[in-house]
Amino acid sequence: MRNLILTALLCSTLAAQAGGFTDSDGSLTEYVNQTGTLNLNAADMFAACKVADLVTTKIAFNAGAVEGNSLLTSIVGTKFAAIAGFGLLSIYIVYQIHKHYGKKADIGIAIAAGLTCGVAGHNLIVN
Repeated sequence: MRNLILTALLCSTLAAQAGGFTDSDGSLTEYVNQTGTLNLNAADMFAACKVADLVTTKIAFNAGAVEGNSLLTSIVGTKFAAIAGFGLLSIYIVYQIHKHYGKKADIGIAIAAGLTCGVAGHNLIVN
């Protein structure tokens, strides 16, 4: 549980600060830490946050919580497998947007990543 919280916090922090990592032309670059070993672009941050969201959703479901997103449940229902499938589809779509638009889409994707990590954090609270 502690690792999930730390992962969600790390992802949301990276996503929130993504706008600070820019080239001289103002476009978002890939984040690299001091040692050069961590290399995340906005789509990677979104994927990490979405996985954290799905894991914490499963934990919350196991504790008796129900899906609170009425739009999502009206599309895919309340079974976790369908919700997970929809989540994986969103990761695929984000990677396609990133592939097609590149750095022009990174700020929007980073914002989506931060919001998604926020949802993962909320899932832990309702747990």
